[in-house]
Amino acid sequence: MMEFGISTKITLLAIVLVLLTASLVGIMIYKKSNELLVKKELNDIVSGIEREAIYIQSEFEMLKKDVSFLSKTRPVHTH
Repeated sequence: MMEFGISTKITLLAIVLVLLTASLVGIMIYKKSNELLVKKELNDIVSGIEREAIYIQSEFEMLKKDVSFLSKTRPVHTH
């Protein structure tokens, strides 16, 4: 069986530590960027819903005005 010298063991340990550290940093960056992306998308969705709610509300207001106007007009009779 092959024996590894102290310099080889230190080199391998350093490589493992660097890879482990790089992996952990990568995972943390991925999670944070994913979290930020989800927050941004949720904000975009909420903004879109609020815009649509305003549009629907204005459409209902217009319909109320139309109904009110039509209720005050005399019926049209065709013979």
